[in-house]
Amino acid sequence: MMIDDILSLNARKFPDKMALIFGDRRYTFRELNERANRLSNAFGNLGVKAGDRVAMRAKNCTQFVEFFFAAAKSRAVAVPINPFLKEKEFEYIIRDSGTQAVIISEDDIPFIQSLPLAGFGIEHTICLERGAGEIKDYESLLREAEPEEISAGGQEMDPAMIVYTSGTTGQPKGVTLSHKNCLIDARHIVMEMLLEHHHKLLLLFPFFHTAAISQTFRTYYVGATQVMATTDPVDILKTLEREKITDMIIVPTLLNALCHTPGVEKFDLSALRLITYGAAIIPVEQLKRATEVFQCGFLQVFGTTETSPCITALRVADHEMGLKNESRRPLLASCGRAMVGVETRVVNEQDKEVSVGEVGELCVRGENVMLGYWNKAEETAKAIRRGWYHTGDLARQDEEGYLYIVDRIKDIIISGGENIASREVEEVLYAHPAVLEAAVIGVPDPHWGESIKGIVVLKEGQTATEQELIDFCRDQLASFKKPKSIELVKEIPKTPSGKILKTVLREKYKKDQ
Repeated sequence: MMIDDILSLNARKFPDKMALIFGDRRYTFRELNERANRLSNAFGNLGVKAGDRVAMRAKNCTQFVEFFFAAAKSRAVAVPINPFLKEKEFEYIIRDSGTQAVIISEDDIPFIQSLPLAGFGIEHTICLERGAGEIKDYESLLREAEPEEISAGGQEMDPAMIVYTSGTTGQPKGVTLSHKNCLIDARHIVMEMLLEHHHKLLLLFPFFHTAAISQTFRTYYVGATQVMATTDPVDILKTLEREKITDMIIVPTLLNALCHTPGVEKFDLSALRLITYGAAIIPVEQLKRATEVFQCGFLQVFGTTETSPCITALRVADHEMGLKNESRRPLLASCGRAMVGVETRVVNEQDKEVSVGEVGELCVRGENVMLGYWNKAEETAKAIRRGWYHTGDLARQDEEGYLYIVDRIKDIIISGGENIASREVEEVLYAHPAVLEAAVIGVPDPHWGESIKGIVVLKEGQTATEQELIDFCRDQLASFKKPKSIELVKEIPKTPSGKILKTVLREKYKKDQ
């Protein structure tokens, strides 16, 4: 099976069922499939062939869904691009991927016209809203193209897309995912979420992120409906109520914002059956608040771009057990157990599996693991060794098979010869009633090598001093783990998908030393 097959099948099985909703735009499966067909044929009219790279740089819109399926139908390789990237970042991705055609939004016309596109290798530029000079109009191309399916052949292991990492650990790498990678991941998470065709899923992740791509494929794998919304908390709550959303997939920072939105209790959220979250664990106090507000099941999914992305799941029953039973409370700090079809193990620096409870690097094996990094054979060889993908995450596993992410290897703080996991300190800070968000990093220290620094955002209307927060940590952690300094800020830098950018924080506070 190829990615586009799931849309074509739904167009035959549920032609008049609503497939995609975003504001006033509403497409049935028949309509969505026809638009994807037209875009695929338009690509062909422009000379795009199987294996060619086609990119899309735009904020979330329904056309992004059409783009992914049209690229798959053409057997081209989709390259979703963050619309907030600057010229050099955009140029790097275009040059690295060898993209021949790019779809942009109207806001990007001046940006694109200022670039030497021929030098970048871009042969065709398409604008979603209108044409301009040599820039083609998206809707005109669709109208001029045929609506019929094309038979493109190909193999399941052919590259389907190149998703560039967020760059939180350095220069972005192009993660190459096959049709099979993406559909295997969809199958895994469908089973974990118990998804059925009558469900309605709310999409909040940006489409250049693998989480949004994965959600789209899992939704259409079962013929369910995908509803899109902005990340404004009030818009999300209104959409949940208006569309009777059954499933919401969200990052903890945004979920926390929803829980503290004034008037949240006035919305009718009774249709919601499941909230799936990822990118980070939810501190216990935040999770308690979320369960009170939403009154539904919670599922945590952990993954990486390189694994399409899902690896483990902390299931609904696990959350209920951890919240109701004090002795099982530690489960809530876990990212769960490996999904069906995915193997995990924790290894030391010699790639030998460590004992239960011992910390090592988390490794993954399965048909969801990427083909490799685009144009980076050496990086691929380092990441995938003897069939196992090395995630770069430090983890430990308990006797029941639950995995606990200790930290990113690069986020471990070494102070006075002691290894300190920033996550452990963050968990304590989140337990303080005044703390909304927290990030902990190591900063250069002439005596200790690194000292622990906390960056904290307080809840609206709450107060706390830096010393009060340090003392709070001292009371719950070994003395060497408490922050030496804390800075109160209005916001913490994040990626568009909601991950805290510790690279930015480390760079900022390194300069301030």
